[in-house]
Amino acid sequence: MKRKILTLFLLSVTVLINAGQHPSLMLTQQGVKEIRTSMNKYPSFLQSVNELKILADAAVSEEILVPIPKDGGGGYTHEKHKNNYYEMSASGTMYQLTGNVKYAQFVKAMLFKYAEMYPTLGLHPAVNSSTPGKIFWQALNDAVWLVHVANAYDCIYDFMSKNDR
Repeated sequence: MKRKILTLFLLSVTVLINAGQHPSLMLTQQGVKEIRTSMNKYPSFLQSVNELKILADAAVSEEILVPIPKDGGGGYTHEKHKNNYYEMSASGTMYQLTGNVKYAQFVKAMLFKYAEMYPTLGLHPAVNSSTPGKIFWQALNDAVWLVHVANAYDCIYDFMSKNDR
């Protein structure tokens, strides 16, 4: 019990320390600095960063597609939305690591496409779950999508105008 209380306390202190700073979810400003200075020291780490950059570079060079959800797991729309959240998260991270605005512009543009589509959605049409989502056939997938998207948003928060946020 004491360990749980201590963990909760430490997490709360961390959140308060980083309040108002972005990024602050999966990355922090200090973490970004450490990644930048460390990645060339460790070949495996640099390889991972480069693989993330390849994903982000491919994403920003393609048209942004945000299809109306219709397929269950494994179908085109399911896989496209899954790829979209990976691409947003990778691009947000690369914006933090490189400062290149093309990554932030990509995330912002995709967020706007989702913001336009999302309010028009009812529950997902593929009824395969007692807990359907809107973008995916089950709410758990929507939650995973949201974690990646929140991370991407956090990474570009300071790039976006107050009005756009």
